[in-house]
Amino acid sequence: MLVTDEFDDLLVHYDLLKKQEISFFCFHKKCLSIQMTRLKNTLAEDLIAAKKDVERLSEHNLRLNKEKEELTKERGNLVVDLTGTERDNQTLNSVRM
Repeated sequence: MLVTDEFDDLLVHYDLLKKQEISFFCFHKKCLSIQMTRLKNTLAEDLIAAKKDVERLSEHNLRLNKEKEELTKERGNLVVDLTGTERDNQTLNSVRM
């Protein structure tokens, strides 16, 4: 009887340890789940912020390209004006001589 009582005690102890182990793992699983949810939310917020930055920078880039195009046209017009003015100056200088 002593052996069976000891065996029964071991089984009870084993069951208790298993329940504690299961409880331990469930607790840690829950903690990890909470951490993963927080991380997922943080990443989602970062992604939204990055998308907004890309959109803002794209709009800024479009404005800069438009401004560059306008300045290039203006420069071309100024070069034409300068060339005409230089030609007029040469003509006036040749008439004076």
